[in-house]
Amino acid sequence: SASHTLYNTLPLGIEVRVTMWGYDRADEFGDMMFIKMQAYNKSTNNITDMYVGLWDDPDLGNAGDDFVGCDTTLSLGYCYNDGSDSYYGDTPPSIGRVFLQGPIVESTGDTAVAFGTTYIDHRNLPMSSFTKYINGDPVYTDPSDEIETYYYMSGFKRDGTPFINSSTSEESKFVHACDPNGNTGTTDNCWVDSDDHASGDRRFLMNVGPFNFASGDSLELVFG
Repeated sequence: SASHTLYNTLPLGIEVRVTMWGYDRADEFGDMMFIKMQAYNKSTNNITDMYVGLWDDPDLGNAGDDFVGCDTTLSLGYCYNDGSDSYYGDTPPSIGRVFLQGPIVESTGDTAVAFGTTYIDHRNLPMSSFTKYINGDPVYTDPSDEIETYYYMSGFKRDGTPFINSSTSEESKFVHACDPNGNTGTTDNCWVDSDDHASGDRRFLMNVGPFNFASGDSLELVFG
């Protein structure tokens, strides 16, 4: 087609192949789903400063009582409940997405894996940012065009300004990267969702990049 349905942007000429699988098991693997995404730049365009983002609108039970956060060491984004949930009761679960294998870039002395092959002097990129949306919020709401989307994928608010860690007053591309179990009060230096906003209908976007994707290149990304 001449343009994408979303925002009417021009197609990038990227072919994407997706494989999804899970396991019928009684242990933790039975609660997981795995996705492998392989992308091929079939165009003549050399794409620079590219990001891949995983967007989630988890609606964990009752959609109106959710919080979100991330773990930068695991490249993990997650959603959890504000106490008891009207659907799940007093012991609601949490849900998360984790980058298991990011795109590879050159990196002397490192080793990376893609397409079943080991690449010397390369590394798999980890999660580069985690941003949150609040349905209906005037500042943190969904993007309205491709520019706002790219800002979110780059780790900024949709207007291009940085997220501010309210515990340290420092800029951060990882919103709420503190374990909620460490949240003991306003002076705990642990920036969690409830420090800034009441629970509500949350979405989140976790990203990896930037990297260059030249004409003819391919990439493989695996997440769970």
